[in-house]
This record gives sequence, structure tokens and C-alpha cells, in this order.
Amino acid sequence: MQLSAPEAFDVAKESEATHAAYGLANKTTEDFGRRCLLARRLVERGTRFVQVWSGPQGATGNWDNHGSIPKELPPIAASVDQPIAA
Repeated sequence: MQLSAPEAFDVAKESEATHAAYGLANKTTEDFGRRCLLARRLVERGTRFVQVWSGPQGATGNWDNHGSIPKELPPIAASVDQPIAA
């Protein structure tokens, strides 16, 4: 793992088309897009289980929302739609 992880996490070698597909140049989609791209790269290298988490704030700012659903879920959807499609 220590020898292969640096290469797996180096997304700079991905094509510009791949970066665009995952939304890496867009502030809204960059964080989750990078997570999805890293997950894909890990699976391609034989990782058997990968979990991709959206949102860093616990019970708010992610899909497990217990706050203001009409206010908080639309921005979350905007941040994950393109990366998930890629």
C-alpha cells in the first residue's frame, strides 16, 4: 500500500477530458469529483471496498440531512451530480 498509494492518488496524470468529466476545474464539483476519481483509481488497482463520502459536516452539509432540506440539499445535489455521472 505504501508503495502503490502515491501513484494511485496522483490524478495529475489523468487526461484533461477526465478532469473535465469529474468537474475538477469547477469549485462546486471539485471536492466530490476528486473523491470519485480517486475511488475509481483505487478500484482499478484492486481495492475491494471503497466508500465515497459527500460533505464534511456530519449531520449537515451532506445527504444525511436533518436540518433544512429545501435549503441544504440543492447545493449538495449540484456538487455531486456531475462527478457521479463521470
